[in-house]
Amino acid sequence: MTIRIDHPKYLEAKRMLEPRFFGMISPSADRYEEAAELFNRTANDFRKQSKLEEAAQCFRDAATAFKMAGSEFEVSVAMTNAANAYRQMASHDANMARQMVDCLENASAILLDMGRFSMAARHKKDIAEAHENILNAPRPAIEAYQKAAEWYRMDNSKHTALSCLAKCATLHATLREFPQSIACFEELIDSHNSDNSGRLTCRQYYTPLVIVMIVEALTNPAKANHDPTEAAREKLDYFNSIDSSFNRTRENQLLNDLLEAIDNRSRDELATAVAEYMRMASLDNWTTDLLLLAKNSLPEDAVGGSKGDFDGIL
Repeated sequence: MTIRIDHPKYLEAKRMLEPRFFGMISPSADRYEEAAELFNRTANDFRKQSKLEEAAQCFRDAATAFKMAGSEFEVSVAMTNAANAYRQMASHDANMARQMVDCLENASAILLDMGRFSMAARHKKDIAEAHENILNAPRPAIEAYQKAAEWYRMDNSKHTALSCLAKCATLHATLREFPQSIACFEELIDSHNSDNSGRLTCRQYYTPLVIVMIVEALTNPAKANHDPTEAAREKLDYFNSIDSSFNRTRENQLLNDLLEAIDNRSRDELATAVAEYMRMASLDNWTTDLLLLAKNSLPEDAVGGSKGDFDGIL
């Protein structure tokens, strides 16, 4: 999207990109870079005036000029600057968010080709966050988080890669893609368990993984008619075997109470288990949504219906 700009420096820079500006002389990279710097200075003038859309357009034009000069890294810098200008408008304007994503996609592609994996991954993570939090597009967000994780790993940034994988796990769960969510959580736990310093960190994934396994079993017709808690209980027993202190946590108590409620096919017991836990701690919204789905997958209690509903607690 191009907007009309009448700033003198901008118009001069635009003229410098026109073939007729050079007459019979072949344009040099220096001349294109000079035009790009004019665009940059114009962008900064607009930023001082809080004219962010105009600033973003100038940065994009600077990227075009740098590309004509063959300065690929400077193209990525200009595109990043444009994205940062759009970012300041993105929270209240979806179109600005899409423009930001477009700029970051261009910048990350250049950085990836240059082997700057961490910088490319950072942009890809920003793209994922825009899809998740602004554009309400979880599936593109998952794809971007997956790419960011892959590129962070290529730069040996394991911790940040795993944080992106954790986002994939929760987003798959919100889309009710439970097998994919389970696979992501298990990869997170295995990765942290392989690193002694990460064993305490991996505990935060025990509870959501078991809850996703419970819901997947209850909502999967092939499993619901058998023992819906078997796999989840085996997983919980495994966690207690590798982390003996987990047995004494509120989270372990919650998971055992949930499994018992499901074994008893009792909505009341499940709701009570969640309410008891949330008197002392909290659960993410996506987790309580899954627990409500689990509760509604159970039959109505025989007397008085289901009480102790928890869907409005958070």
